[in-house]
Amino acid sequence: MPRYFFHFRDDHGSLGHVDTVLPDSGAARLAAIKMMGKVLSGEAEKMTLSEMWHLEVVDGAEAPVFALQIHSSSTGRNRRLAN
Repeated sequence: MPRYFFHFRDDHGSLGHVDTVLPDSGAARLAAIKMMGKVLSGEAEKMTLSEMWHLEVVDGAEAPVFALQIHSSSTGRNRRLAN
C-alpha cells in the first residue's frame, strides 16, 4: 500500500506533518477531512480572524493528492460591532 504525507500549516508556517500507509488516494482524502475536523474541534479557539489553515496531502513522490483550506473571517456586521 502507498504512503501518504499530510502537511499542516497556517499563515505563520508549518504546524507539523503526519505520514501513514493507506489503500489509495480516496482513503487519503477521507483521512485528511477527518484530520481537519479533529484539528478544528480541538484547536478552534486558537484560530484568529483572517487566518488560513491548510492541510495538503501528497504521495510518496511528493505529488499533490488532495488539499483543504479553512479561512476564518468576520462578516461586515461583526467588524463594525468589534470597533
